[in-house]
Amino acid sequence: MAEDKPLSALREVLDDGETDPRLMTKLDLLENLFAAAGKKDGKAIMDAARKLKAHEDDMLAAGQKLRAAMATAFETAKAEADPDKRTAELLAAFELSAKVQFEAYDVLNDKETGDAAVVQAHAIAAALDAVPPGRRAALAKFLDSSDDGVLVMAAIHLQKIMPDRVTPILRDIEERQSPSSIGFAAMWALPPGESHNTPKPGESSNDKS
Repeated sequence: MAEDKPLSALREVLDDGETDPRLMTKLDLLENLFAAAGKKDGKAIMDAARKLKAHEDDMLAAGQKLRAAMATAFETAKAEADPDKRTAELLAAFELSAKVQFEAYDVLNDKETGDAAVVQAHAIAAALDAVPPGRRAALAKFLDSSDDGVLVMAAIHLQKIMPDRVTPILRDIEERQSPSSIGFAAMWALPPGESHNTPKPGESSNDKS
């Protein structure tokens, strides 16, 4: 079937790197569905469709659990009276939100959860600003993170106070992670002219390979 070609191409890409098993499971289920449709096997089509629906339901449930975990972490942090402990709790909540954001977008295909994580990361950054004397700079601990999702979100929220440090980080992430949502987040956060995808003066976008 015509649909087999893009699925085969997708598998080649996913097999080339470290991919969440849930994504591979969904790809397996889609391939089974298309194979059954190609054979016009009604029973096999229904069986494959049921399994795919069950998998998607599991992914939705995972998103709900992640949103609940994020909300709990943030509320716990805000309830902490001691400024140092509140800062530590807010940083932990920020790290969780960053990880959830990109898992939701790239693995769960869950825009609701991903968007909720973006909103919460902004709220946590604001909460850090509100801890005397203003503790947004504490996010710099994540600039050494091995998790590019955490790294890019920390860099984004530190742009206003340490642009010289985070701009090279964002540029590197954009180059390494495109076209994932992590790469796109870095690209959109970069100042004008800093993105690898921004044409240089005298160069059109069509000139870029």
